[in-house]
Amino acid sequence: MEAKEVRNLPWKGVEDWSALGKTYVVTNYWGITTDYIVSQTDVDVFVSNIFHDIARKLKISFEDLKPILESENEPFYVAKARAYRSYSGLYPNGSFLRDLKKTLRIPDVSALNQTDSADKVGACVKQFEELSDLEKVIFLERIGKVSVKVETCAKGVPETTEN
Repeated sequence: MEAKEVRNLPWKGVEDWSALGKTYVVTNYWGITTDYIVSQTDVDVFVSNIFHDIARKLKISFEDLKPILESENEPFYVAKARAYRSYSGLYPNGSFLRDLKKTLRIPDVSALNQTDSADKVGACVKQFEELSDLEKVIFLERIGKVSVKVETCAKGVPETTEN
C-alpha cells in the first residue's frame, strides 16, 4: 500500500487512550503532589506513537505517512492549540481533554486483510487442495511446473478372418 492510498481507508476515532501519559505537577500548600495533568508533550508523544504504529502496520514509511495523518487530523490540532493556549495542562477527566480525544482520527487498519507471505502461501495451498485432480494438473501446467501432452492412439481393431 502506498501512503496516498491511506486516505481511501475508512477512518475512526481513537478508542484506547490508556497509553496517554500524565505529568504530576499539581501540589498543595505543603508541596505534596495531589493531582496530575496531561501536558501538551504527553499528547504529542501519544499521537506520535499511534502514528508510528499505523505506519508499521501498513508497512509505509512514517515520513511518507505523517503528512497525511496530520492533514486528516487538522481539527484535532486546532482543538489542541486552543486548549493549550489557555492551560499548561489538562485534567484527565476534564471537558477540554474529553473534547480533544473525540477529534483524533486514524485509518481503520483492522478493515484491511493484512497478510504476510506465509498467510498468502497458506491460502494458496488451501485453495489448491480444494481443486479436483484435473484442475490441479491444469493449474500446474499454467504456472509452468508440469507439461502435459495428451495423445490418443486408436487401438487397432483385431482383424478377424472369415472363412
